[in-house]
Amino acid sequence: MLARELGTTKDHPLLKDYVICLAPIYNADGNERMAEGNRPGQVGPERMGVRPNAQGLDLNRDFIKAEAPETRALLRAFRQWDPDVFIDTHTTNGSHHRYVLTYSGPKHPGGDTEILEYVRDTMLPRVTESLRESHGHETFTYGNFAKDHTQWTTFPAAPRYSTNYFGMRNRIAILSEAYSYATFEERVIATRDFCRAVLEDIAAHRDEAAALFEAADKRAASGSSRTDPTPIRTTPVALPEPATAKGFVEVEEEGRRVATDEEQDYEVEVLDDFIARDEVQRPWGYIVPSDRADIASLLQCHGIEVEIVREDAELDAEISVIDTATQNAQAFQGHRMVTAETTVKAEARQIDAGAYLVRVDQRLGNLVVAMLEPEAEDSLLTWNFFDDGLEPGTEHPVLRVPESTPLLTATLPALEEDREAKKPITYEALNSRNRPNLGGSPMRSVEWRDDEHYIVSRGRDRWLVEAATGRYIETVTGEDRSAIDAAIETLPGIDARTAGRVRVSSRSGGVGLFTHSDDLYAVALDGSWARRLTSAPGEEELASLSPDGQYAAFVRAHDLYTVETATGIEVRLTTNGSENVRNGKNAWIYFEEIYGRNWRAYWWSPDSSSIAFYETDSTKVDRFTIVDDAVEPQEVLVTEYPKPGRPNPDVRLGIASAAGGEPRFVDLSGYTAGSFIVSSVRWWPDSSKICFSVQDRAQTWLDLCTTTTSGGEPERLLRDRTEAWIEAPAYFQHLEDGTFLLSSERDGWQHVYRYTGEGELLNRVTEGPWEFRGVVRLDQERGEMYFNCTADSPIGTSLYAVNLDGSNLRRITTERGTHRTSISTDGSYIADFWSNADQPDRAVLLDRDGQFVRTLDTNPVFELDEWELGRMELTHAPASRSTDEDPVALEVQLIYPPDFDPNKTYPVWFLTYAGPHAPTVRDSWSGGRTQDQMLATSGFIVCRSEPYSASGKGARSVWVAYRHLGTEEMKDIDDLMRWLKEKPYVDGSRIGMSGFSYGGFMTAFAMTHSDHFAAGIAGGSVTSWNDYDSIYTERYMQTPQDNPEGYAGTSVVAAAKNLKGNLLIVHGMVDDNVHVQNSIKLVRALQDADKDFHTMLYPRFAHGIWSPHYRRSMYEFQMKLVEQGAGTEPTSEADQATPPARRDEARGRRRNRAGAGTPALTPSSRP
Repeated sequence: MLARELGTTKDHPLLKDYVICLAPIYNADGNERMAEGNRPGQVGPERMGVRPNAQGLDLNRDFIKAEAPETRALLRAFRQWDPDVFIDTHTTNGSHHRYVLTYSGPKHPGGDTEILEYVRDTMLPRVTESLRESHGHETFTYGNFAKDHTQWTTFPAAPRYSTNYFGMRNRIAILSEAYSYATFEERVIATRDFCRAVLEDIAAHRDEAAALFEAADKRAASGSSRTDPTPIRTTPVALPEPATAKGFVEVEEEGRRVATDEEQDYEVEVLDDFIARDEVQRPWGYIVPSDRADIASLLQCHGIEVEIVREDAELDAEISVIDTATQNAQAFQGHRMVTAETTVKAEARQIDAGAYLVRVDQRLGNLVVAMLEPEAEDSLLTWNFFDDGLEPGTEHPVLRVPESTPLLTATLPALEEDREAKKPITYEALNSRNRPNLGGSPMRSVEWRDDEHYIVSRGRDRWLVEAATGRYIETVTGEDRSAIDAAIETLPGIDARTAGRVRVSSRSGGVGLFTHSDDLYAVALDGSWARRLTSAPGEEELASLSPDGQYAAFVRAHDLYTVETATGIEVRLTTNGSENVRNGKNAWIYFEEIYGRNWRAYWWSPDSSSIAFYETDSTKVDRFTIVDDAVEPQEVLVTEYPKPGRPNPDVRLGIASAAGGEPRFVDLSGYTAGSFIVSSVRWWPDSSKICFSVQDRAQTWLDLCTTTTSGGEPERLLRDRTEAWIEAPAYFQHLEDGTFLLSSERDGWQHVYRYTGEGELLNRVTEGPWEFRGVVRLDQERGEMYFNCTADSPIGTSLYAVNLDGSNLRRITTERGTHRTSISTDGSYIADFWSNADQPDRAVLLDRDGQFVRTLDTNPVFELDEWELGRMELTHAPASRSTDEDPVALEVQLIYPPDFDPNKTYPVWFLTYAGPHAPTVRDSWSGGRTQDQMLATSGFIVCRSEPYSASGKGARSVWVAYRHLGTEEMKDIDDLMRWLKEKPYVDGSRIGMSGFSYGGFMTAFAMTHSDHFAAGIAGGSVTSWNDYDSIYTERYMQTPQDNPEGYAGTSVVAAAKNLKGNLLIVHGMVDDNVHVQNSIKLVRALQDADKDFHTMLYPRFAHGIWSPHYRRSMYEFQMKLVEQGAGTEPTSEADQATPPARRDEARGRRRNRAGAGTPALTPSSRP
């Protein structure tokens, strides 16, 4: 009736501010079992249903255990709607009284008492008065006469009852009990009027109610900080004031009391208040064992937040030990209920990853305590969820955690019934604010404090952790930033706000360095002083502190300076700096190709007394002009950019005393001027000399040399070379016994060698058909080296250990995949962060021998279940270069469309970088490869692979491309394409390719040297190796003068007339690495050859394009290949024979629709 009224009344006032949800029949099973006589004594209707559902359960006793589907459905509605008010309507018999309806609110004092009292003492009395005045209904609080009509008693406060349960959720719950001895019509009308009155009361006091709910939620969410205990068992007590209850005179008949028709009022104690019989101090949280997923699921069903523990950790816990457990002899609702008495003991416990953490400080924290405290009157133990552990002395499996601990956890995903259908990873989804996260939030590092402890970040805090147990010991404050800010604030011209925004860029010897208004400042890290160091005009660049913190070095106007941090006394170490001559700062070519995009070209000695530095003369170096036409006025950048065969900068290696004096230079006159590169500089550990490497321009050999701090003629320790080129040593380390370790690719694989201090080879440290990839720990005391390598897979990395004499090589990490490791200061523990193509990132702690100690992070990625994912396959394709003596296979990663059907055909999109020794196919999780999954969802089979020269199988694999970049790679790519086309589900007429930088070159090369590709996106491409930089190019190609055929044979520009398929050329217009000139020359050549193609240039972008337009247009270009449909062939020469006017018109249309492919690679030293 009320629903009809609400639905048919235009502009009903109750619907102005509220959504009202109604379930007309909650117990459908019981309602359908209508029969006469089902409820003896009830006045109408003729046929009635029954209380139990089909399972025999009383739904109003099921709100904790939630066994009935009806209960779970209602709880789901609570989770979804979180209603402010819940009204539960019933019919009751009981004592004879004169009320057409009785009511109740929540009763359990373990809930929010302010809501409880508000409903009982304020709201319901208002509703009572309203009903009496407006409808003449007499109503009263629910109950029955007791003790000869002197008491009025009610039902228990247990949360199993609907209104008590809902009150534990910090909301208003109202029980409506129409009187069964009233007529059916009276009951229905009274119930309707009561429900309406409740809704009207809430509407009239909505601000009051909203404030009540907000305050209750806050109290619950901070419940563990409460000092007052929480009731878990209750007993009824009388309200402060007696009340008058309207009843009848009762007489004794045949041994029982029978009501007469004579009315009588009784003064009664109303036992409608409940107090604690037993209570507990709230813990911070509870730990549920990992094998009780059923408990976690039930808690979630109630809307309680449950987290899964991601690490093994020791913590202080409270364990409830069973003293007695009494089980009822008779079943109630199918359960023999348990009453337990326990003793709580406190001790340290190891919590395993996979256990469940339930924090009390959450909105439903009251309910958490009621369900998980074993002695609570309606706990899960009470309802037989833990019957396997009821013997005296048994520990209850749910642990209490009394104090906050920063455990690494993840929130469990929504219950399956609450989850949406799996979503496709579309372009829109990938570029939305809620983009798929298929990688989780893995722990990526630890900071070792000492042999037994490390530091990790948890939220805003840094915590000291005991490695062996995972116990969080204390927060670590680090430097006192407030003291530093206070010291900085004392400096003239710097206020508190500015001080707080200062970034300390260098720290050493207890001193920090920072820049403010183009001047250099120092501050004591303990906050004891701060000082301005420079005040001269001009910017101080590349500043750094000496190891002892007594000096700062910097570059100003191309000269190198030092300044004393204690006095501010400045010393100019060089005096010849100019636009062409730089001291202490790299030329662009060294910055880009030798020092990993680092401009600093000076090195402090370990004892802080001296600085080694480069003096770089770029007078002979060609200039290249880059114009930014997107701004007004134009910005013109003139850069020093040596191209292959053109002069490189001249570099001298100098040594200066930090305190000043004339610099000393190393005599490099033994090398031909303009024909060598100084590719590395290091100090000897005792600061007596420097060690540096010199290479010929073509990088076919490397001399490792030393010189004293006096400079002069160097001593050559050794000359290293390979069958092709050689790069600066990836690893060099002096040892305490005077020997040193050096890495080399001389045998075709990167390995480590040990030498005497004079440069004589002592022994190989590593050896085999695999690559050394870097030292993690060098233990000179034990004579061991822990290092990363590819001994188990060319597409993965493992941690190995070996003795420095080359003996006892052993594998430390055993899981397949890619490992990153961090080792404790004494080598006792190894933090291993790893993943593979099938396993998201996770972390474990190992001992020095690789034995498992404990889990650091399971990193569960629940979001994987939310998205439709294509199957990923790591496989191999045959290479025609393979022989029995030298077998070669190409690593391939394929991702199929989520709805892949092998009986259909699909286009393929091929992604590669293909640059020398730069693999992109890795046995790692790689964030779940969301970009590739998006393309697969769009209809592609996505293929990642690389040619043999890029596969990471040692330098020997790269040497095949020596002197002719592109041509050998193309052979492998052709092999791969032929292998793909053999698949019955691959549409060989619809294969696309894309890459950026070297990958762009390879794409453009493939489009002009192969007939396999229907479309390609060449981004940031080198189109002729004559136009890239000297050091990179000459390493692989030598100079154009020495290798003219190689340069000619690898030119995309020269092959423009052979273009097949639809090519999109993409470039950043201010690219200072691979100049846009490369793409412009290709555009011109294609136009001269009368070829159709697409171009998209991006103003203001350099070697890396990140704009949304770029992502969208690349995707749209790729999708044209999907939209072509099966059987579309690549553009042929015949297709090009279009009348000129028509062809120009078509070309213009196509260019206006130019699209794009995959995002640019992160800018690197490789083209």
